[in-house]
Amino acid sequence: MYEEHHIKDVVIEDESSGLKGLDVTIYVSSSDEVIVHLGKSMTIRTDESGALELREVLNEALIKLESIRYGKVCDRMEALTEELNPVWDTAADKEINEDIAGRRERSAQQRVDPFDSKLANDPADW
Repeated sequence: MYEEHHIKDVVIEDESSGLKGLDVTIYVSSSDEVIVHLGKSMTIRTDESGALELREVLNEALIKLESIRYGKVCDRMEALTEELNPVWDTAADKEINEDIAGRRERSAQQRVDPFDSKLANDPADW
């Protein structure tokens, strides 16, 4: 005797259905089929392996969506970082960068190593 066991009804967002969404109803039949009703116009009848493949494909699609979303967030964060920390290429900035890099001559006080044991107690070299 053929039977269908109702599993669940859900409404998903669908661009063709407008604000009301698309009704999706899932059944399992006594003949080992998974039955998916998509609205009133489409029905998918598949066996267990087909249902597993459909689940895997949908899972891959969700992983790809997360990857795309993460990429967009990273791009926005990079743009904000560049906006908040602009890179200037002026002569004054080059001078500051050279000073930071240590390319300028250091003063006598800057050349003294305070951790050098022979100079540590000599106040003239502080």
